[in-house]
Amino acid sequence: MTHTMFLSILRARPGRSLRNLASSAIIVLLLTPEESLGASFQMSYLAVMAIIAFHGAYRNWRKNHPHHATTWGARIISHVKEAVIRGAGISIVSGAATGIAAGYQFGRLSPYTVFANGFALPVAEVAVLPPAVVAVAAMPFGLEYVPLKVMQFGLWFTMLISD
Repeated sequence: MTHTMFLSILRARPGRSLRNLASSAIIVLLLTPEESLGASFQMSYLAVMAIIAFHGAYRNWRKNHPHHATTWGARIISHVKEAVIRGAGISIVSGAATGIAAGYQFGRLSPYTVFANGFALPVAEVAVLPPAVVAVAAMPFGLEYVPLKVMQFGLWFTMLISD
């Protein structure tokens, strides 16, 4: 999937499209047709399909409902809100889509997974991943303590959600 999407970007075409997803699935199935029965193939392609569809629908909704923040504080709040909406939406649609294949492949459903991921992913996007990047950049200067503390809180909160 990644290879197909990078090639389309190099050809100045949209990277995230259902056409690219179908192309990569055809390539995989031509090379290894037995993968079509595997949980990995089914779940990954269902998840990516749901994410592409959600991204397209959300992008269209944002186009029709623009929000222009004027102050820097309003912009920060707007970006955090966007991260939460995108993270929760992606988690919910991909979790629901992969739940179908997971139920078939593993013989059980985990309905709380969709909701737990929907709450945990925004926390990771805001309080775990950015502080991790800042901590790595700050390590050569010995300034990683504060970003790692923020990251520690984000990981604690993620574990609280999972429990």
